[in-house]
Amino acid sequence: HDTETAQQHVEDAGPERVHLSAGDLEPDVSDAGRSGEPPGLGDLDPGKSFKKGDFMAQLDTSALQLEIAGIQNNYEAAKQRIAVGSQIALELANAQDNLDNLERLTKSGNYPEAELVKQRRSVEQIKQKYELEKVNNRKEVEGYENDLKVKKLQLEKMTLTTPFDCVISAVLARPGDIIAPNQPVATLISTRPTVA
Repeated sequence: HDTETAQQHVEDAGPERVHLSAGDLEPDVSDAGRSGEPPGLGDLDPGKSFKKGDFMAQLDTSALQLEIAGIQNNYEAAKQRIAVGSQIALELANAQDNLDNLERLTKSGNYPEAELVKQRRSVEQIKQKYELEKVNNRKEVEGYENDLKVKKLQLEKMTLTTPFDCVISAVLARPGDIIAPNQPVATLISTRPTVA
């Protein structure tokens, strides 16, 4: 047998052994070969054999799924708020209409030029405020989208699949344990023949 690693963060546990941890594995995104709910950590037993890519265990995803739901709700609310329209856009439209009227009055000599200049500056300030609001809205939506991608990637990584053909030599976590990122949950021994 030779020792293989799941990815770069798997800890060596001596010759022919590696520690398997949730953060080091390829995510399993298919449901092939499984029926109903994933079995969890209870199905990891010493001596049990696995082929590369086999489903091994499902960590508890309930807290992460609640986080994803909260982010998704905030994301949808932000998109709906933006779709409703901006108060600043309405303020800008009203200010622009007012400025147009004042321009006509100034041309006819019924409004002072100095006051018209103030109104133009006021409209420019509102335009800047509106552009800044659009930038902030875009940033908010993109932030939620990024948060969702990160959390969904974390969710995928909570399904453990084997990185190579192996046998479990030791189980380091049990159902109900809190598993930290990169915390070993099992020690695997490669069953791939050693090439001389």
